[in-house]
Amino acid sequence: MDKTCAVVADLIPLYLDGACSGESRALVEEHTARCPACRKLLADMGDGPAEPAAEHVLRQTARRFGRQAALRAAGAAAIVLYWLVYLWQEALADVGNYRWFPYSFHETYTLGYLLVPLLTLIWLATLLARSIRRRAWRKNGAMLAVLAVLLAAQGGYLWNQANLVHVTSWSQVVAVPDEYHIVIEGGEGQVTLATTPLVANLVQTDGTIYGFSYDSRRDSPDEGRLTFVYGIAE
Repeated sequence: MDKTCAVVADLIPLYLDGACSGESRALVEEHTARCPACRKLLADMGDGPAEPAAEHVLRQTARRFGRQAALRAAGAAAIVLYWLVYLWQEALADVGNYRWFPYSFHETYTLGYLLVPLLTLIWLATLLARSIRRRAWRKNGAMLAVLAVLLAAQGGYLWNQANLVHVTSWSQVVAVPDEYHIVIEGGEGQVTLATTPLVANLVQTDGTIYGFSYDSRRDSPDEGRLTFVYGIAE
């Protein structure tokens, strides 16, 4: 038994327990691949087959890929979950409902409004660069597609929000075309607002002045979505 065999013999118990370093593991696997005596020793000590080193590599690789897939799935799920909660609490905040999400939560949670898309972009760019460098398209292709879809969805939402204008005005209702829309007299003409049947059935078209808060798009100032109304009689 030469000096290398002696070193490998000392490392085999640690190797089997998974307690040795990466360099030591590589030494054991490289040596046992070409040394029948040490390969037999590894098989005897591990009660394994004649080629435990190769099987160990496959087992470790499968375990590593399994952890990696789980982490990637968890990361993508966290992005989706963030936006589901964000849209939910935003819808409640628009009507002043802070029962489920306190105002302090609303203020803190919205800090991720730009942070989450930025982190998605960094993740996508990093994974893309790694795929190019290692030519790992088959391995990373599905995750790259998922991240690209998530980034596009977030970018589309941010672009849409950037084109929204929040308006607050005191005006009268000039028409109620149906139970889901009302028409008010805006500063530059009439504005049709999407609303709920409750509001449409309560407002009057007799010249009463109400306070309206609504969102409209910059390119469609004559349309919008009503978020709040003041002055409706109980």
